[in-house]
Amino acid sequence: MKETIIKSVTAVLCVVAICVSSVLAIGKYGDAMIESAKHTPAAAASTSGGSSTTGGSTSDGTAVDPSATPDASTPDASASDPSATPDASTPDSGSSAGTSTGGSTSTGGSSAAATDPTKYSKEQIVAYYNNAIKATAKAPKLSVTKKEVISIEVDTMKPDSDLIMNIVNNNVLKKYAKPSTYSMSFVNGVSSDKTKAIDYLPKSQLQAAGAKSATITKSGSNYVVTIVTVAEKATLQNPKPKYASQCAAPLDIGNVDLGPIAITRADIEYPGITLKATVGANGMLVNSSIDQPLKGAGTADVKVYKPEATCHGAWTQQNTYKY
Repeated sequence: MKETIIKSVTAVLCVVAICVSSVLAIGKYGDAMIESAKHTPAAAASTSGGSSTTGGSTSDGTAVDPSATPDASTPDASASDPSATPDASTPDSGSSAGTSTGGSTSTGGSSAAATDPTKYSKEQIVAYYNNAIKATAKAPKLSVTKKEVISIEVDTMKPDSDLIMNIVNNNVLKKYAKPSTYSMSFVNGVSSDKTKAIDYLPKSQLQAAGAKSATITKSGSNYVVTIVTVAEKATLQNPKPKYASQCAAPLDIGNVDLGPIAITRADIEYPGITLKATVGANGMLVNSSIDQPLKGAGTADVKVYKPEATCHGAWTQQNTYKY
């Protein structure tokens, strides 16, 4: 019986690791979960849910705007050519006032729209967001504090086993899917260990066609950007959702090494990623957040044992910036 449980937990963990692969793509998270699947299922079954080493990060790490209204977006058909460089039509570095739009005509030539980000088109808002990240990465001195939270739950599994689901949800996932907080400083875009700021900050390649909705509101002297991406799906054969890859953290499933365990199906749904950023009058980030929810279903093959599992969860990131 014990051997069967250990084998089952190991196999289910591997399925879950694929189902929530976008979460586990973030460095040590992926390593921790894969190592737990290979080495620690028995220990996980007999230990209490995981200890915290994050130094105060909260369990709800989302900083997204739930009032974002996806149905207020402009139709994708009106988006600019997805192959175009996103920041080609908006002010350099996302400058919020007093700068030229470089000839942008998407607002019909309105001078108010050219100088007021709250009147930007969807294409301009996406470019404004990208440019703010790029400008921040070039700051002479920059300190970034990053908080990331993983939330994962297995919903169903076959063979049906409440015991194994409880082990996975209440022991293993709580132990390895936990909040993390860490910081890094940069001088002229490079840290002491040669990490580039542009690689540490949120991705800045989102194309306008990938935005279902995009809004900018003013908050004091700052501007708050909220973007919700279009829904996408990923499979074992096509693991990289186009727009999620441009702005968040989905995983290339083919790069996950699970040793002798073969993943035979991995279907992941990204219903829409919420990107939020507060941009200062200088065009650089004050704070930013990413909320990436997902639903997954997967099947593994471990010799004669072929478990299936479905799950849901999210990866969220909150960044604060000091100069």
